[in-house]
Amino acid sequence: MIALGGWFFGLLLCERFSQDILSNFQIGIVEQTKAYTQGWSDLEEAALITAIEKSNNNDQHIELITGDGTRFLYRHPKRSSTTLSPVDSLEGVSESLRSGIGYSNFTVQGAKSSHPSVTLAFESKNGTNYLLRLERDPRIIISQINAIFDSVIMLGLISALLAMVMGHLLYRRINRQFHVLTQVAVAYSEGNFSARAPKGMDSESILLGEALNKLADEIQDQISEIHLEHNRMRVILGGMRDGLIAIDELGKIVLINSVMSRILGFEIREARGRHLSEVIQDPEIIELLLNTLRVQRPLEAEFDLNLEPSKKSFKAYTSPLTDYEQDVSGALIVVHDLTQTRQLESMRRDFVANVSHELKTPITAIRGIAETLYDDEGMKPEIRQRFLGKITDQSHRLSTLVSDLLALARLDEKDSTTTEPIDLREIILERINSLSKVSSPDSQASLHYHGPEHPVFVLGDDEELRQAIGNLIDNGLKYTQLDGNINTHLSVEDGTATVLVKDDGVGIPEEFLGRIFERFFRVDKARSREIGGTGLGLAIVKHICLKHMGSIEVESQEGKGTTFRVKLPIFNGKFSSESHTE
Repeated sequence: MIALGGWFFGLLLCERFSQDILSNFQIGIVEQTKAYTQGWSDLEEAALITAIEKSNNNDQHIELITGDGTRFLYRHPKRSSTTLSPVDSLEGVSESLRSGIGYSNFTVQGAKSSHPSVTLAFESKNGTNYLLRLERDPRIIISQINAIFDSVIMLGLISALLAMVMGHLLYRRINRQFHVLTQVAVAYSEGNFSARAPKGMDSESILLGEALNKLADEIQDQISEIHLEHNRMRVILGGMRDGLIAIDELGKIVLINSVMSRILGFEIREARGRHLSEVIQDPEIIELLLNTLRVQRPLEAEFDLNLEPSKKSFKAYTSPLTDYEQDVSGALIVVHDLTQTRQLESMRRDFVANVSHELKTPITAIRGIAETLYDDEGMKPEIRQRFLGKITDQSHRLSTLVSDLLALARLDEKDSTTTEPIDLREIILERINSLSKVSSPDSQASLHYHGPEHPVFVLGDDEELRQAIGNLIDNGLKYTQLDGNINTHLSVEDGTATVLVKDDGVGIPEEFLGRIFERFFRVDKARSREIGGTGLGLAIVKHICLKHMGSIEVESQEGKGTTFRVKLPIFNGKFSSESHTE
């Protein structure tokens, strides 16, 4: 484009120079013609022709024409001698007749094909009118015009070459800079916002580079903020105890937390982007979410799911999701696990039923015997004595039950308990000695102690620890044959005191091992009532162990005996007056 523009401008300039040269050439001929007419105006016709003949040469031709332009008075010898009408054959003659001067062939093409000429009308001294026609050879001006044209062509070629070289260099420079900027933009599209446009480029490239760098900074800030919000949301969703699912208007999952994935049994990454029906098998959840989309208002419902290893209860709350234009774009469901609540409610009902039953049995027995004694005044003394003994036994059973209930209530209150160093060895020996004296040695299993002879101190409440150890040993006595043995072992290892109460009694079936610490749970209810058990002893032991930052475990084989293992942290000798709270 630069070369074409240069050529176009050169051609215009060439045309202008050509016109100026022709104009100067024309002016020169006109001046020369006027000079001749002024000098020859006082000559007679013969002398005039003679003067014209002498003035002719190879570069100029002078001809004399009559004043009416009808014929030549003198014609240059190189021209045809045939008499022709000048008006018909020569340019400029008719114009000179009208205006006094005429021109012919004063164009580039005309000058190349014929000599330019000027025809001038003048009057001689004697009053005769003539037309003087002067032609001049245009070779000089033609050569000048050709030289200018050649110069314009050469200048155009040089300009085109320079334009191509400069354009190529400029293109390479611009292309190199934009290639760098393109690489930066590609890096941004691939997620690498650490790339930056270099400095030292052209002003336009610098502006574009600064704009790209500013865009990258803003995008990085926005991405950091999005990541921060995403992490916050993930922490919030991960910390929720409720399950959560969000779907779009097409029913595809867009958000799910780990709790819900555990409830439904699938991975989070497997669920996102899939339809509800492809992931969730429970029709109640699907129907609840789709109904929320349809009615566009919050809903709630309770349902049960058969999840391994047991059945669980849930309550679901749904809500429609709206976009910035307040149009419904999805739905959200929050699922709250009611299983523990339902279990606690069931345990409470069972506890109330068991307490009522356990209280009703001795009360009914005492009431029945008392009414019998009241109605039969003539009852034999030995029978009366036996009935009074039963009243005493039932009263003792009732008192034991009330004491155990009060102990459980006290442990459930979770109040601070003042702790002090307690010698665990002394408690075990005292409990063995006390329980051995309840009846004669021949009426119960043998009790044995195995352990260190030095004190083993733990921090705790003396009364509660005595009750826990006593309940375990008493439990062994109840379910061990008369010729059996209950061995109590005490050991210390890694800062922990371990008490093993091991009997060789009837044992516990494996399917009941997970429930023996439940309140009022008894493996053999008939035997428990026969020996006076309330079903609260092991529950009390577990609460006491937990309250003292310890644990209790059980191992048993039916018919081979049972072993209870209690672990308590030993006293490190740095006792403080602070209370211990469960």
